[in-house]
Amino acid sequence: MTPNPSLALREPSERVGRGWTASLSLANGAIWVGWYGPLQILLAVQAEDLAPAGTSKETVLAWVTGVGAVVSLAANPLFGAVSDRTTSRWGRRTPWIVAGTAGGALSLLLLSAADSVWWLAAGWCLVQLTLNAAFAAVTAA
Repeated sequence: MTPNPSLALREPSERVGRGWTASLSLANGAIWVGWYGPLQILLAVQAEDLAPAGTSKETVLAWVTGVGAVVSLAANPLFGAVSDRTTSRWGRRTPWIVAGTAGGALSLLLLSAADSVWWLAAGWCLVQLTLNAAFAAVTAA
C-alpha cells in the first residue's frame, strides 16, 4: 500500500487572480530595486567618500559587499525555513514580505545616512538581512 501524496506535493487546484500576480510582481521588483539601486550607485559613491586615507574605494566596496553577501547567504535559507513554519491569519508568507520590505526601506534610509565605513557595512548588512526576509517569502509564494 502506497501512502497518498501530501497536500504540498499536489498540483495547484485553484487559479490565482490577477491581483495576486500583480502583487507578487511588485514585491519582487521592489526587492530587486532595493538591492541593485544601492549596489550600482550609492555604495560606490559612499565608499569613495568614506574610504580612510590610504585605503582605496574599491577595497572598501569589496569589504562592504562581501560582508553583505555573507549575511545574505545565511539570511535567505533561514528566513525561508522560518516562513515555512509561520502560522498567522494573513498566511505564511505575507508577514515576512511586509516586514522584510518595510525593514528594507528603513535599512536603506540608514544606509543613505552612513558617515563611516562601519556604518556603511552595518547598513548594507541590514539591507541584505531584511530584504532577504522578504525575498525568501516571495520566492516561496
